[in-house]
Amino acid sequence: MKKIVFWAVLCAGVYLLIELAALTGLFALKTVRHVSYEPLRRALTAQQKEEIRRIVEDRDTYAMHDPVLGWRPRPNIEKEGLYRVNSQGIRADKEYSLTPEAGVLRVGAFGDSFTHADEVKNHETWAHRMSAKNPRVEVLNFGMMAYSLTQSHLRYKTEGVRYHPHVVFIGFMSEDIRRSVNVFWPYYLPESDFIFAKPRSAMKGDELVRLDNPLKSLSDYKKLLGVETEAELLTALGAHDYYFQTHYFEGPLDFLPSVRFYKLFRHALVNKFSKNKLYKNDVYNTQSEAFLLVTKRMEKFYRLVEQNGSVPVIVLFPNSVDMKQYARNQTRKYDPLLSYLRSQGFRHVDLMEALEPRFKDQPKEALFMPGGHYTPSGNAVVADHLLDFLGTLDLDLPQLTHLHE
Repeated sequence: MKKIVFWAVLCAGVYLLIELAALTGLFALKTVRHVSYEPLRRALTAQQKEEIRRIVEDRDTYAMHDPVLGWRPRPNIEKEGLYRVNSQGIRADKEYSLTPEAGVLRVGAFGDSFTHADEVKNHETWAHRMSAKNPRVEVLNFGMMAYSLTQSHLRYKTEGVRYHPHVVFIGFMSEDIRRSVNVFWPYYLPESDFIFAKPRSAMKGDELVRLDNPLKSLSDYKKLLGVETEAELLTALGAHDYYFQTHYFEGPLDFLPSVRFYKLFRHALVNKFSKNKLYKNDVYNTQSEAFLLVTKRMEKFYRLVEQNGSVPVIVLFPNSVDMKQYARNQTRKYDPLLSYLRSQGFRHVDLMEALEPRFKDQPKEALFMPGGHYTPSGNAVVADHLLDFLGTLDLDLPQLTHLHE
């Protein structure tokens, strides 16, 4: 009997040590590597379902459902005194004619939240600052939070081209490579209440194709609220979603530190040896599907702008993680993309060049808002740099000399 008690106590002690070691490991991963346990769910949270009801009921939300794009800015809306959208769906305090006025250089800006300029007011965005600094430069802000390059391209095709921009900024933030292989936003960021689905690109042989938005109508969203249809639809949404296919899911034993640590460790190990992983040595993996899709989509976007008689310019927006990495070892996650752009001869602007000197000399808070986007002063740096760049272009518009006054 004593032996049984001894071994039971020993086993319990060893088990507790394992759990304690796993708990310590989870803490270390979170504090040192900024890696947290964030499993995908097989069901929506109560908050996510409430967001779906807001979408279905078409409430006064800033982002509204769009059958093609996935979501878009709601026309004629003001969000918390921060963002304002005109009747044309453009982030602006005024309306725009379809044809630019004589003597005005019109720029169409397409991209994600860094193009949209999240977290600052309309007059503090880099797009508005460019126009304010030189009235002969007019920047139409078609950026939208959480967009992928595919969505930006589609918005240019369906809306932007009608405004006849002389120059088109193709905005790209380093994180956008992850969105290139995502279909349903909660699979990309499990803790987010942003609940939209979107189109994505794919390769069919050597040809780039588009996989349409799988939730084309509000009735499709209603199915996510149904007890019998929710699980089936969530699985269908994961069919072409990289994160659904490669990430770990929540389970009944997740309360145990050892289980959470094991899932994180297994995921990291599998990702380390995967040929399709998104990053390799902290830069884009050029062999991944995501990198191929981004480069192919960027080329298609760039060539279409040229065909329409406009000047395409790819604008690369570094985030705070990119800035820290560059300060540490002079590398960028998007270095392979820069190499690709140079090899193709594509016009591009790497805003690291403008932001990095200030990042070295000033605290992070001077350039980045709490949510990770540029501060008003950061937007001012971007505006000045892009105005300088416009002045270097041969735009064949003699009345627009000395753009940066």
